[in-house]
Amino acid sequence: MNILRLAALSLLLTPLPVHAAPDPHAARIARILKATPLIDGHNDWPEALAERARETRWTMDLTRLDPATYHTDFDRLRAGGVGGQFWSVWVSADLPQVQQVKDTLDQIGMVHNLAARYPQHITLVRTAAQLRAAHKAGRIGSLIGVEGGGQIDGSLAVLRAIASLARPISPSPTAGPSPGPTARPTIRSMTASPRSGKMWCANLIGWACWWTSAMSAKRR
Repeated sequence: MNILRLAALSLLLTPLPVHAAPDPHAARIARILKATPLIDGHNDWPEALAERARETRWTMDLTRLDPATYHTDFDRLRAGGVGGQFWSVWVSADLPQVQQVKDTLDQIGMVHNLAARYPQHITLVRTAAQLRAAHKAGRIGSLIGVEGGGQIDGSLAVLRAIASLARPISPSPTAGPSPGPTARPTIRSMTASPRSGKMWCANLIGWACWWTSAMSAKRR
């Protein structure tokens, strides 16, 4: 009898599991994300994979990765409701520029590899209409941004080659100084004298090229 009483008492004293209250906004958030693509403007996953996984990145399973090592995997992209993604293609500005070009093409190839291996998750796009269509089909519309001016090695031929594979974006403050023209898709046409220290523009490969004269800026 005493044993039964002790057993009953232990059951009474056992704390009940605590369940989190349902999020009252979850249904509304889900509706919004289904109707409107949530776009992440900068993700360094290609560079992180190149640095940490090296050659195994081409074939390793990227569905679920250790969060202590990577901030991104496909499970988390899906759980976060990401509808559009700019993959940042960044390499160190301390590298020789020829090596920067090689590593840039390597990372662009990695993004194309992601799209080929995981077509159920991502689709490469180049326009807003294509991104909306990918989102409507349940996939993450993916764009590629080449980040540093040194990654074209001062060559318009390299810029044209990259443009056939990815959409260039303006260099970030951490990407190192640009050796010459870099692409900026948001500027379509603009003219000014290089001597003024402002910018000149030429319609090359569909994007405007811009250049700021540091020496002219110093003279002002």
